[in-house]
Order: sequence, then structure tokens, then C-alpha cells
Amino acid sequence: MVRIQNNYPKVLVCDGLSSIQQAAELAFPKVKIQLCIKHYLSNIKQAIKEYIEKELKNSKQAKEFFFSIRNILTVKRTDKDFNKRMYSLFDKYRNDLVFKGILLQIERDKEKLTGYRGIKYTPLTTNFIEGLNSHLQARLTKIKSFNSLSYARLWINGYILKRRLTIWTDCKGRFKKLNGKIPLDQTKKRGVVIPTYF
Repeated sequence: MVRIQNNYPKVLVCDGLSSIQQAAELAFPKVKIQLCIKHYLSNIKQAIKEYIEKELKNSKQAKEFFFSIRNILTVKRTDKDFNKRMYSLFDKYRNDLVFKGILLQIERDKEKLTGYRGIKYTPLTTNFIEGLNSHLQARLTKIKSFNSLSYARLWINGYILKRRLTIWTDCKGRFKKLNGKIPLDQTKKRGVVIPTYF
């Protein structure tokens, strides 16, 4: 996509695919990565499920373990609080190789699980992004083909500009305050004037 502003994001929220993280770090070398907690927990849940089925383990204990992890990861925590809770879990499950392995993996991923540190309003999931992606996918399925790669790029740039500069009108609940605003206004630096495209 052609850059509208000459600046880099401070943080990018990604799922666990290493290729996405590598692409993000290649495009923005100084960016911090925040792993999507929803995707991360989903992978842990799947690993626990397979473990229970294979080893006929106690599902009650497995649920308790998963909910403890979810409780740690879904709240923005200080290092001290994060470490204290993780150590408590490690001590409790030190004799279970699979649970201990999951906890060690979380420790290895800690920097990317806490990428939000020092950056206000960093989301912990990619849900909002995926909602926009599904909208794009629905549009693209109706298009049979593009005449050329350059035309496809032009169409996608136009689509993204339109989405980023169209006024919100249907926000409800706690997002109602966004009605009448454009998405780009919520993310751009103060003082940056966005040119009128539409």
C-alpha cells in the first residue's frame, strides 16, 4: 500500500505465524510486536485438548490450568505481577511436562505477549482487523479477476483509503462515541492533516 503518512507504527498486533511477524519486522525494523492473545490462547487450548485425549488426563485440572493462563494473558500486567503469577503456576505444575512446556513457551514469548508496554490503547487481539478483512474478502469474492497486478494494487489501495476515511455511522454500545468520526483520525499523530480524497 502507498504510504499516506511518512511515519511508522509503534506496535503491530499479529497472530502467531512467524512469517507475519518477520514481514512486519522487515517492513518496520523498530516496531514492537504484540501477539494476538486470542490466537495464542486458542493454540494453547488445542494443545491441552490433544494432551487430555492422548494421555486421558483429568479435564478439570486442564481447565483450571487454561483459565489460570487466560487470566494472566488477557490483562495488561506489570513485569512483577506477570512474573509472580507465572512462577506460581510453574510451581504448581512443575511435575507435568506438557503444562510446564506451555509455561516455558509463554516465558519465551513474553516480550511479544507484552508488546503493549508503554504504548497506550494497544489492542490485545486482531479481532477488529479480522472483521475488516472479512469485509474485504466478501468484496473480492464478487470480483472475478483484475486486468493486471497494477490494477489490483490500485483497487486495494482505493478500498483501504475508502475504509480508513469513511465516517462511522453504526457504532453501538461503548463504541457509540465513534459515530461521526473517521478511523484514520483515531490513529494518526496530532497535528497531521489528512488530505481530502473523497
